[in-house]
Amino acid sequence: EVLGQVIAHDLNLVLSPRALSHLGTRHAQASLNSSRRISNVMHSFRANSKLVRNKSILVVEDVITTGATIAAISRELLLAGA
Repeated sequence: EVLGQVIAHDLNLVLSPRALSHLGTRHAQASLNSSRRISNVMHSFRANSKLVRNKSILVVEDVITTGATIAAISRELLLAGA
């Protein structure tokens, strides 16, 4: 969230930490192979449709390895109407 605050400030954007909730994962991503990472995070996030509907969203992720987490986040945001 700290990285998001800096980026939002520098780009004059609104930071909305409640737009996305992390529901947790079953296993630590670092211990899993690529295909297991995808299934591990598939339903681990929920987007708040009241905050994201009809909005363009900038997602800030500090580490992207396989892209499983960012794909799951993107899916949830799109399902919520972003």
